[in-house]
Amino acid sequence: MFMDQPTPNYRICKNCGNRNHPDSGQCPWCGAALRRPMDWFSFFGLILILLVVIGLIVYAVWIRSPSESKIHLPVISHSVE
Repeated sequence: MFMDQPTPNYRICKNCGNRNHPDSGQCPWCGAALRRPMDWFSFFGLILILLVVIGLIVYAVWIRSPSESKIHLPVISHSVE
């Protein structure tokens, strides 16, 4: 009558070698942080933020009016004697 639940895919701690539940973020034996893979929603959000930042930079450079250089180099004239 009980539904068969799939067994969780335990992760092995790289620090101490013990098994950990896949949803845990920290090893209960040694306290090392367990790296979680990035899900698709976080990946999409990161790509969206990067595209917005790149778009703002391109927009700021494209719209900027050309400015005169504040550094004036001396003009070297060659005189023929």
